[in-house]
Amino acid sequence: MPGPRDGNKRSWHPSESDWALACELASAREGGRDKAAWALLSQIEGSGSGDASYDDGHGVRDAAGDLWGVYGDTDELVIGTHDVESVADAEALLELLAPTVKTLRDTSPADPACIRWGRTDGELRFDVYSLVDGEQRALGLARARGERTIRRLSDDADVEVSYEGSGWCDFSSESWGHYMRIRHHLI
Repeated sequence: MPGPRDGNKRSWHPSESDWALACELASAREGGRDKAAWALLSQIEGSGSGDASYDDGHGVRDAAGDLWGVYGDTDELVIGTHDVESVADAEALLELLAPTVKTLRDTSPADPACIRWGRTDGELRFDVYSLVDGEQRALGLARARGERTIRRLSDDADVEVSYEGSGWCDFSSESWGHYMRIRHHLI
């Protein structure tokens, strides 16, 4: 798993109907995610793991500062049978991650949403996090979200959070399709 390895992370393997809905939603945007999808696709093809901006796809390069990943109790997206091989696939992937991004932005709208991705056991894994400047801000946000660890980007180290909050941002993968249909007024 590319993100913090704690007990409140689960894996979600999207079904073919999830992919179909994500493709339909991405197509309805008429290329609105095209730039981000191109940038993300080139990174995924280029190396084994990394961090990328959700909004524009560019890599998170300035990891030398005091930058932290605060994930929230959201499901990790795991792709085993459906690989990301085209811009259309990358656009659909961004749609699959959209509900989690919205959930994280509810508590930290000013912090950029980023994607942590990597290959493990032949599967492509994605997790979304808030990029926070400063350990104390990151710890505060993690406590509010009920997150057990935060990740220091400079050395990819997990740091335990001393207090666990309510865990408010649990996102059930089973309800993803229903959530997305309502969100995009398709039902």
